[in-house]
Amino acid sequence: MRRLLPAVFAILAGCATFVGTTDLDQRFGAANPARFDHPRAVAAGAPDYWKEVRPLLDGRCVACHACYDAPCQLNLASYAGLTRGAHPSPVYSSARLVADAPTRLGFDASTNAQWRAKGFFPVLNERAQTSQANREAGLMYQLLALKQAHPGPDRGPLTDSDRPRILHQSRDLAAQRLRDHLGYIGHLADHHTWLAGEALSLADLAAAAHVSVADYFGDVPWSDYPSAKSWYQRIKSRPSFRPLLADTVRGMAPSANYADLDF
Repeated sequence: MRRLLPAVFAILAGCATFVGTTDLDQRFGAANPARFDHPRAVAAGAPDYWKEVRPLLDGRCVACHACYDAPCQLNLASYAGLTRGAHPSPVYSSARLVADAPTRLGFDASTNAQWRAKGFFPVLNERAQTSQANREAGLMYQLLALKQAHPGPDRGPLTDSDRPRILHQSRDLAAQRLRDHLGYIGHLADHHTWLAGEALSLADLAAAAHVSVADYFGDVPWSDYPSAKSWYQRIKSRPSFRPLLADTVRGMAPSANYADLDF
Protein backbone atom coordinates (compact mmCIF):
# COMPACT_ATOMS: atom_id res chain seq x y z
CA MET A 1 0.00 0.00 0.00
CA ARG A 2 2.77 2.45 0.90
CA ARG A 3 4.44 1.90 -2.47
CA LEU A 4 1.24 2.89 -4.24
CA LEU A 5 0.66 6.10 -2.30
CA PRO A 6 2.99 8.39 -4.34
CA ALA A 7 1.25 7.38 -7.58
CA VAL A 8 -2.19 7.74 -6.03
CA PHE A 9 -1.52 11.23 -4.71
CA ALA A 10 0.07 12.30 -8.01
CA ILE A 11 -3.14 11.34 -9.81
CA LEU A 12 -5.31 13.03 -7.20
CA ALA A 13 -3.27 16.22 -7.34
CA GLY A 14 -3.90 16.36 -11.07
CA CYS A 15 -7.62 16.02 -10.42
CA ALA A 16 -7.48 18.88 -7.94
CA THR A 17 -5.95 21.02 -10.69
CA PHE A 18 -8.85 20.05 -12.96
CA VAL A 19 -11.39 21.13 -10.34
CA GLY A 20 -9.66 24.50 -9.89
CA THR A 21 -9.50 25.06 -13.66
CA THR A 22 -13.20 24.26 -14.02
CA ASP A 23 -14.04 26.83 -11.34
CA LEU A 24 -12.03 29.53 -13.16
CA ASP A 25 -13.73 28.65 -16.45
CA GLN A 26 -17.14 29.09 -14.85
CA ARG A 27 -16.26 32.44 -13.32
CA PHE A 28 -14.10 34.07 -15.98
CA GLY A 29 -14.68 32.08 -19.17
CA ALA A 30 -12.48 29.63 -20.99
CA ALA A 31 -8.78 30.38 -21.35
CA ASN A 32 -7.62 31.75 -24.69
CA PRO A 33 -3.92 30.92 -25.20
CA ALA A 34 -3.79 33.15 -28.28
CA ARG A 35 -4.50 36.25 -26.18
CA PHE A 36 -0.79 36.96 -25.66
CA ASP A 37 0.63 35.57 -28.90
CA HIS A 38 1.46 39.14 -29.90
CA PRO A 39 1.96 42.23 -27.70
CA ARG A 40 -1.12 44.44 -27.62
CA ALA A 41 -1.46 48.20 -27.49
CA VAL A 42 -1.24 49.55 -23.97
CA ALA A 43 -4.68 50.22 -22.47
CA ALA A 44 -5.26 53.52 -20.73
CA GLY A 45 -3.92 53.42 -17.19
CA ALA A 46 -2.26 50.00 -17.63
CA PRO A 47 1.50 49.59 -17.08
CA ASP A 48 3.59 49.45 -20.23
CA TYR A 49 5.30 46.06 -20.61
CA TRP A 50 8.50 47.37 -22.18
CA LYS A 51 8.89 50.46 -19.97
CA GLU A 52 7.60 49.25 -16.60
CA VAL A 53 7.29 45.45 -16.51
CA ARG A 54 10.37 44.41 -18.47
CA PRO A 55 12.84 46.39 -16.29
CA LEU A 56 11.41 44.75 -13.14
CA LEU A 57 11.80 41.27 -14.60
CA ASP A 58 15.34 42.06 -15.71
CA GLY A 59 16.27 43.43 -12.31
CA ARG A 60 14.61 40.87 -10.05
CA CYS A 61 13.76 37.65 -11.92
CA VAL A 62 16.10 36.77 -14.75
CA ALA A 63 18.96 35.85 -12.41
CA CYS A 64 17.18 32.49 -12.05
CA HIS A 65 14.55 32.55 -14.80
CA ALA A 66 16.53 33.24 -17.96
CA CYS A 67 18.09 30.00 -19.16
CA TYR A 68 16.86 26.83 -20.85
CA ASP A 69 16.63 24.91 -17.57
CA ALA A 70 15.14 27.72 -15.46
CA PRO A 71 12.96 26.59 -12.53
CA CYS A 72 9.68 25.19 -13.93
CA GLN A 73 11.08 26.12 -17.37
CA LEU A 74 9.69 29.62 -16.72
CA ASN A 75 11.89 31.86 -18.83
CA LEU A 76 11.31 35.52 -18.00
CA ALA A 77 14.06 36.93 -20.19
CA SER A 78 11.62 37.61 -23.05
CA TYR A 79 7.98 38.33 -23.76
CA ALA A 80 7.68 34.94 -25.49
CA GLY A 81 9.00 33.14 -22.41
CA LEU A 82 6.66 34.98 -20.03
CA THR A 83 3.58 34.23 -22.12
CA ARG A 84 4.62 30.62 -22.79
CA GLY A 85 4.38 29.95 -19.05
CA ALA A 86 5.82 27.09 -17.01
CA HIS A 87 6.12 23.32 -17.14
CA PRO A 88 6.12 20.79 -14.27
CA SER A 89 8.97 18.70 -15.71
CA PRO A 90 12.64 19.68 -15.39
CA VAL A 91 14.71 19.99 -18.55
CA TYR A 92 17.47 17.81 -17.13
CA SER A 93 16.74 14.74 -14.99
CA SER A 94 19.04 11.91 -13.95
CA ALA A 95 15.97 9.65 -13.66
CA ARG A 96 15.03 10.01 -17.32
CA LEU A 97 15.90 6.93 -19.36
CA VAL A 98 14.99 8.22 -22.82
CA ALA A 99 15.33 11.60 -24.49
CA ASP A 100 12.49 14.04 -23.88
CA ALA A 101 11.03 16.36 -26.49
CA PRO A 102 12.94 19.68 -26.51
CA THR A 103 11.16 22.87 -25.45
CA ARG A 104 13.29 25.59 -27.03
CA LEU A 105 11.78 29.05 -27.36
CA GLY A 106 11.53 30.10 -30.99
CA PHE A 107 12.11 26.56 -32.28
CA ASP A 108 9.77 23.91 -30.89
CA ALA A 109 6.49 25.87 -30.90
CA SER A 110 5.38 29.16 -32.41
CA THR A 111 2.14 29.88 -30.53
CA ASN A 112 1.04 29.63 -26.93
CA ALA A 113 -1.63 27.10 -27.92
CA GLN A 114 1.17 24.86 -29.19
CA TRP A 115 3.02 25.28 -25.88
CA ARG A 116 -0.16 24.32 -23.99
CA ALA A 117 -0.30 21.14 -26.08
CA LYS A 118 3.26 20.41 -24.91
CA GLY A 119 2.23 20.64 -21.26
CA PHE A 120 3.04 24.29 -20.45
CA PHE A 121 0.56 26.15 -18.26
CA PRO A 122 0.10 29.95 -18.24
CA VAL A 123 1.34 32.22 -15.48
CA LEU A 124 -0.69 35.13 -16.85
CA ASN A 125 -4.48 35.35 -16.95
CA GLU A 126 -5.68 34.11 -20.35
CA ARG A 127 -9.37 34.52 -19.50
CA ALA A 128 -11.54 37.66 -19.33
CA GLN A 129 -9.34 40.71 -18.91
CA THR A 130 -10.75 42.17 -15.70
CA SER A 131 -8.94 43.19 -12.53
CA GLN A 132 -10.50 40.34 -10.56
CA ALA A 133 -9.67 37.75 -13.22
CA ASN A 134 -6.10 39.03 -13.50
CA ARG A 135 -5.68 38.58 -9.74
CA GLU A 136 -7.39 35.24 -9.27
CA ALA A 137 -6.49 33.53 -12.56
CA GLY A 138 -2.98 34.94 -12.86
CA LEU A 139 -0.32 32.80 -11.20
CA MET A 140 2.31 35.50 -11.65
CA TYR A 141 0.20 37.98 -9.69
CA GLN A 142 -0.35 35.47 -6.88
CA LEU A 143 3.37 34.76 -6.61
CA LEU A 144 4.19 38.47 -6.40
CA ALA A 145 1.38 39.14 -3.90
CA LEU A 146 2.65 36.30 -1.72
CA LYS A 147 6.16 37.72 -1.80
CA GLN A 148 4.85 41.21 -0.97
CA ALA A 149 2.83 39.89 1.99
CA HIS A 150 5.74 37.79 3.28
CA PRO A 151 8.93 39.48 2.10
CA GLY A 152 11.40 37.63 4.32
CA PRO A 153 14.91 39.01 4.90
CA ASP A 154 16.23 41.72 2.60
CA ARG A 155 19.49 39.93 1.85
CA GLY A 156 21.65 36.95 2.66
CA PRO A 157 20.69 33.44 3.79
CA LEU A 158 17.98 32.75 6.37
CA THR A 159 19.18 32.79 9.95
CA ASP A 160 17.86 30.79 12.90
CA SER A 161 15.98 33.88 14.09
CA ASP A 162 14.20 34.23 10.72
CA ARG A 163 12.81 30.72 10.58
CA PRO A 164 10.17 30.89 13.37
CA ARG A 165 8.70 34.10 11.93
CA ILE A 166 8.54 32.75 8.37
CA LEU A 167 7.12 29.44 9.60
CA HIS A 168 4.42 31.29 11.53
CA GLN A 169 3.54 33.42 8.49
CA SER A 170 3.37 30.35 6.27
CA ARG A 171 1.15 28.50 8.73
CA ASP A 172 -1.26 31.46 8.96
CA LEU A 173 -1.45 31.69 5.18
CA ALA A 174 -2.02 27.94 4.84
CA ALA A 175 -4.83 28.10 7.44
CA GLN A 176 -6.56 30.86 5.50
CA ARG A 177 -6.22 28.96 2.22
CA LEU A 178 -7.65 25.87 3.92
CA ARG A 179 -10.67 27.86 5.07
CA ASP A 180 -11.19 29.21 1.56
CA HIS A 181 -11.23 25.69 0.14
CA LEU A 182 -13.47 24.30 2.88
CA GLY A 183 -15.97 27.05 2.14
CA TYR A 184 -15.96 26.19 -1.55
CA ILE A 185 -16.26 22.46 -0.84
CA GLY A 186 -19.23 23.22 1.42
CA HIS A 187 -20.82 25.33 -1.32
CA LEU A 188 -20.51 22.47 -3.83
CA ALA A 189 -21.77 19.92 -1.31
CA ASP A 190 -24.84 22.08 -0.63
CA HIS A 191 -25.80 22.04 -4.30
CA HIS A 192 -24.80 18.52 -5.36
CA THR A 193 -24.60 15.06 -3.88
CA TRP A 194 -20.87 15.05 -4.67
CA LEU A 195 -18.49 17.83 -5.69
CA ALA A 196 -18.77 17.43 -9.46
CA GLY A 197 -22.38 16.26 -9.64
CA GLU A 198 -24.61 13.46 -8.47
CA ALA A 199 -22.00 10.70 -8.71
CA LEU A 200 -18.75 10.21 -6.82
CA SER A 201 -15.81 11.22 -9.02
CA LEU A 202 -12.08 11.76 -8.92
CA ALA A 203 -12.82 15.37 -7.96
CA ASP A 204 -14.05 14.14 -4.57
CA LEU A 205 -11.04 11.85 -4.09
CA ALA A 206 -8.63 14.62 -5.09
CA ALA A 207 -10.11 17.12 -2.65
CA ALA A 208 -10.37 14.53 0.14
CA ALA A 209 -6.74 13.49 -0.31
CA HIS A 210 -5.56 17.05 0.27
CA VAL A 211 -7.98 17.66 3.15
CA SER A 212 -6.87 14.43 4.83
CA VAL A 213 -3.30 15.72 5.07
CA ALA A 214 -4.44 18.76 7.09
CA ASP A 215 -6.83 16.59 9.08
CA TYR A 216 -3.97 14.23 9.97
CA PHE A 217 -2.44 17.06 12.03
CA GLY A 218 -5.78 18.19 13.45
CA ASP A 219 -5.71 21.53 11.64
CA VAL A 220 -9.18 21.43 10.04
CA PRO A 221 -11.83 23.61 11.79
CA TRP A 222 -14.67 21.21 11.02
CA SER A 223 -17.18 22.89 13.34
CA ASP A 224 -17.09 26.02 11.17
CA TYR A 225 -17.86 24.11 7.97
CA PRO A 226 -20.68 21.59 8.62
CA SER A 227 -21.43 20.97 4.93
CA ALA A 228 -17.79 20.18 4.15
CA LYS A 229 -17.66 17.98 7.25
CA SER A 230 -20.73 15.98 6.16
CA TRP A 231 -19.19 15.50 2.71
CA TYR A 232 -15.87 14.34 4.22
CA GLN A 233 -17.64 11.91 6.54
CA ARG A 234 -19.22 10.25 3.52
CA ILE A 235 -15.84 10.11 1.77
CA LYS A 236 -14.19 8.56 4.84
CA SER A 237 -16.82 5.82 4.95
CA ARG A 238 -16.06 4.71 1.38
CA PRO A 239 -14.24 1.34 1.29
CA SER A 240 -11.79 2.72 -1.29
CA PHE A 241 -10.74 5.54 1.05
CA ARG A 242 -10.44 3.64 4.30
CA PRO A 243 -6.97 2.14 3.60
CA LEU A 244 -5.51 5.65 3.25
CA LEU A 245 -6.68 6.50 6.76
CA ALA A 246 -4.82 3.50 8.13
CA ASP A 247 -1.48 4.85 6.92
CA THR A 248 0.59 6.91 9.35
CA VAL A 249 3.74 9.00 9.24
CA ARG A 250 6.55 7.44 11.23
CA GLY A 251 7.19 9.44 14.37
CA MET A 252 4.09 11.63 13.93
CA ALA A 253 0.83 10.34 15.34
CA PRO A 254 -2.42 11.43 13.61
CA SER A 255 -5.03 13.57 15.34
CA ALA A 256 -7.43 11.73 17.66
CA ASN A 257 -10.34 11.69 15.19
CA TYR A 258 -8.35 11.26 12.00
CA ALA A 259 -9.67 7.76 11.19
CA ASP A 260 -13.05 8.09 12.92
CA LEU A 261 -16.11 8.16 10.68
CA ASP A 262 -18.20 10.02 13.24
CA PHE A 263 -16.03 12.95 14.30
